[in-house]
Amino acid sequence: MAKKSIAKNSIALLISSVFQKLIGFAYFIFLTNNIATDSVGKYSFASSFALIFCVFMDFGTNALLIREISRNEEKTNKYVNNVLVLEFILGAIFIAVSMVLANLIGYPEITKHLIYIAIFSVFLDNMATTFFAILRGRQEIWYESFGYACYQIIVFTLGFIIVKKTNNLLFLALPPLIASFANLLFSIIVTVKKKYFKFTFDFDVDFVKMLLRMALPFALTGIFTKLYSSVDSLFLSWFTDDTQIAYYQAAFKIVFALQFIPIAIGSAVYPAFSKYYKEDKEQLKSVFMKCFTVLAMVAIPMSFGMFAISGDVINLFYPEYDSVRALQIFSASFFCMFLNNPVGLALSASDKQKINTIDSFISMIVNIILNWITIPIFGIVGAAFSSVISFIVLFTLNFIQAKKSINFKIWPLVINIIKILIASVVMYFCVIYLKQYLNFLIVIPIVMVIYFVLIMLLRVIKIRDIKSLLKRNG
Repeated sequence: MAKKSIAKNSIALLISSVFQKLIGFAYFIFLTNNIATDSVGKYSFASSFALIFCVFMDFGTNALLIREISRNEEKTNKYVNNVLVLEFILGAIFIAVSMVLANLIGYPEITKHLIYIAIFSVFLDNMATTFFAILRGRQEIWYESFGYACYQIIVFTLGFIIVKKTNNLLFLALPPLIASFANLLFSIIVTVKKKYFKFTFDFDVDFVKMLLRMALPFALTGIFTKLYSSVDSLFLSWFTDDTQIAYYQAAFKIVFALQFIPIAIGSAVYPAFSKYYKEDKEQLKSVFMKCFTVLAMVAIPMSFGMFAISGDVINLFYPEYDSVRALQIFSASFFCMFLNNPVGLALSASDKQKINTIDSFISMIVNIILNWITIPIFGIVGAAFSSVISFIVLFTLNFIQAKKSINFKIWPLVINIIKILIASVVMYFCVIYLKQYLNFLIVIPIVMVIYFVLIMLLRVIKIRDIKSLLKRNG
């Protein structure tokens, strides 16, 4: 397999993810300022509801494809042809299931129709992810980055036109469907043109059974993760109204827009994690610890900073939305949300998916119980609190198991986190003080410089360590 640098993959994913999140976030802001709040709630809920079924359609096969192809490219045709047939069958089943559930629960007609369209978008997205998994297994991530960037452009452009031309909420579900189809077509063309894959329509029942057994831990982890990340919207739809869902999504979108950081870095290093687990355990420890430290350097100050400017951010983007308290609570989730990425990937790469699955199940149960208790009493604040606690539970359990699995040193990480906390606390008080005299948009770059200087003075990480993280994996 041709060697690709982690740096190249990280940069490609980072640029694409930043672009995607910015466009997606801008589109959501556009919707909040141009359609009714309850309509935003209906649209957001339909998307969240449909996305729950994505993990059932995928059933962990795409994560399995990336791992197996990165280890042995000769398996590509056998794996992919069987996975495609399997995912098509699963897709048909869960499209039907989602439609039946939407009717049994008794959602309004407009919400049900939005769900119907959204579920087909999810199906097409899942199929595209399968083809991109072939490229990701070979560490060729640029095409996926380009495809999803174009997806966001199509959604934003068509959505803008629809909002300006009509008030029909149903039409707003069409841009993601069209963009998903275009992305799937692009993924097929690239993989076939590069001759990495050839359609044979080969369906080996015994092989598929083996695939399902291998993919089951990935599938269960995905299902539990998706349920605990989406159950809040379900409970809000039962105990509150569409307006409250819109307020909640407004706060969540701000946090979600920043998830590109751990996702980009994690996606780039996962093939290397898998490779090093088989070939060089010491190198795996080294890359893991550097990745963990870099993400901690970003996540911890982000939590302090977002808490300090939550009111300013909501007033800037959603002046009519009551989302400040939810965003303040969400700001506490950055550390566990960011750091669970390399921890979870380390478990998957070291064939410990079952542990990740069990941990995800526990955190899902915690989240469901907390949502059931807190949402009827505290509304979106209770939902945000439940989400943060479940992230903490998942990260803690996965971290303990990752330590057992790859035996990295904890003390250097603890020392670095203490140093990062010191720098972040200083930065927080600088924000509070400077906001009295300057606009928060001016304060942000100032405190970023202050934080960076403190990190350098405290010697949290050396420049050569970052370069080492981004060097070619060999």
